[in-house]
Amino acid sequence: MYKLTNSTSIIRLSDNAFIPADDANTDYQAYLKWLAEGNTPQPVDPPSPQQVEAQLTSAIQQRLDTFAQQRGYDNILSACTYATSSVPKFQSEGQNCVNLRDATWSAAYAVLADVQANTRPIPTETELFAELPVLTWPN
Repeated sequence: MYKLTNSTSIIRLSDNAFIPADDANTDYQAYLKWLAEGNTPQPVDPPSPQQVEAQLTSAIQQRLDTFAQQRGYDNILSACTYATSSVPKFQSEGQNCVNLRDATWSAAYAVLADVQANTRPIPTETELFAELPVLTWPN
């Protein structure tokens, strides 16, 4: 019997061996034969709540960083440092980024608190992003 993983490898349950998806590998050939005989591998284990939280947190940070990079900043932190700039354009953009970063993380932590309180299910990335502030630049 076999089990799927989040990668292209398969786990052989008899000895917990990881088998790479490589046509030259005899263990992989045995797995393919086993599949052809009508067998079904066990599904991938679902991620733990902590893994989901880490994935969503990383996605939120990437979303903020990508937004800041639209205007040439290294990341959201870099953009936020311009809130005290003496150049009005940079100051406006920097303060905008501070406000968006604060609003984004406040909304995200509220969702996380609801998940941890079991008052709502863990959202998908798409569902979570729909609840976060829209990222826009000042005119």
